[in-house]
Parts: sequence; C-alpha cells; structure tokens
Amino acid sequence: ETISADDFGLYPNPANGLVTISKSYPGTEAVHIFDTLGRSLYEGQIDSILAVSTADWTPGIYFVKTKNTIKKLLVE
Repeated sequence: ETISADDFGLYPNPANGLVTISKSYPGTEAVHIFDTLGRSLYEGQIDSILAVSTADWTPGIYFVKTKNTIKKLLVE
C-alpha cells in the first residue's frame, strides 16, 4: 500500500496549545515530534487520531515524523 502525505494530517496548523494528528490508513504507527535542532519533544503511537499538547512549547517550527512522512508544524 502506498501512503501519501494526504493520508496524514495535522490540525490546527499553526497550533496554539494543542495539535491533533490524524491518519487515514490502518494500523498503529510511531509518531515523533522534534524541533529544528533535532531535539525530541514527543514520541508516541497513533492508531487514527492523537492529540498532543503544545502549551509548554516555545513558538516556532517543529517536525512531525511517522514511518513514511514528515510534516512541518508551526506552534504559536
């Protein structure tokens, strides 16, 4: 099965306090969120929808990585 970036979503983006990560394909997958310096802020698993608090994060650019996709997340 081919997975496209459209099968994996972040909302709202930019985030302000909470970001929801969703995926439309089956199975559990690891999620890793890191900053522009490569520092890990979150590691977990997603089945279909996952909510992550960004309330304590410094405003800026972050990256959300799954097995097949990396997306940019803006935090305000």
